[in-house]
Amino acid sequence: GYFIFRALGFSRISSFECAPLASLLLCSFLTTAFWKIGVFCTWWLLALSSLLISFFVYALAVRFKGVLACGDAPSLKSSRDFAQSSLCALSYVAVAALVYIFVFALNVDDASSFVQYYDNMHHLGSIQTFLLSGNWSSFGTTSYPDTFGSGVSPVESSSGFYPSAWHCIAAFAAGLTGCSVPVAENASIAAFVVVVFPLGMHALMNRLFVDKPRAVIFASLVVSAFAFYPWRLMTFGPLYPNIASMSLIPGAAYLFLELVSGDRNRVRDKASLTIAFVFALGSMAFTQPNTVFTLGVFLAPYIVCLASSAHIRGKRTTATRLMCGMVAVVAILGMWLVCYKLPFLQGVITYSWPSYTSAKQALLDVFYLRFLYHPSQAVLAIATIVGIVSA
Repeated sequence: GYFIFRALGFSRISSFECAPLASLLLCSFLTTAFWKIGVFCTWWLLALSSLLISFFVYALAVRFKGVLACGDAPSLKSSRDFAQSSLCALSYVAVAALVYIFVFALNVDDASSFVQYYDNMHHLGSIQTFLLSGNWSSFGTTSYPDTFGSGVSPVESSSGFYPSAWHCIAAFAAGLTGCSVPVAENASIAAFVVVVFPLGMHALMNRLFVDKPRAVIFASLVVSAFAFYPWRLMTFGPLYPNIASMSLIPGAAYLFLELVSGDRNRVRDKASLTIAFVFALGSMAFTQPNTVFTLGVFLAPYIVCLASSAHIRGKRTTATRLMCGMVAVVAILGMWLVCYKLPFLQGVITYSWPSYTSAKQALLDVFYLRFLYHPSQAVLAIATIVGIVSA
């Protein structure tokens, strides 16, 4: 993923921070291709093919840098000193690592501890199945493959599509190190929580507070302070694919902000950023598709504000701002309605979860940072409100 983003013209730091947004999609495509042509997938085959493709794309960009934006697009590079930005990014990872150690690692028996109910039956079974069957694809997945042609399965099971990009990473770790599946599961989640999510947040904070370097530095103390993500998702389900996919949201949001930025007017920059953002959406879709809609919820207010600041024929009156904002709102609601009516989403949309609180209490819970089965984080809630107002 790093070399793909370098080929698109991103800086070294941005390429490293956004690398998973391309790596996961590339792995998903490769594992599907292996499955289709009947090739037994292994960790070394996936690693070798991914590196070869990435190096090839990067080499093409270097060779034809007049066509592809390879490292010479100043508008896509960080204006900060490389060493300072690197240390700041590492501080995000360091804080996340400390939180992970004290909240999770020190409170389990050992690295092979695992949740013994609900979704984890599927997760552990899928990772083990990947290693036994050689099919690491999100298509044709099942926890009980007929690897030896016996036709025997402990439960009624059918193969089909299931977003398995995270399962690929866990299987890769198990195949590379020879560790047990539970250890690989915990290690892969740790990688997303401790590395992928904080680095994505660093990229996003750099974009949001480009003129406030102190805010970017102090944000490292806050991004891993919220209790609900990822810790609640580790005990409910556990929803490991959601944890992995949601860790990609900050990096994807960063790419979108860069894409719609008024500073990115060159066609080459727009093309690179569009490709990068499509990669991000693809990686999220193959990890857990509902995160794409979560990203849309976060970006919708920004899109409306951006539309409200648009100029029409060089004018920006109150009337034009209001009109552009309303057009954006209608467009977003229209897209949401179309998705709501799509046939292949009906199984998810029509699944009903019972309400556990009132609308008034839910609104108060937002301000108090109080979620289901979690007490309020009062100090963090106050700090969040102060930060929103002062930003």
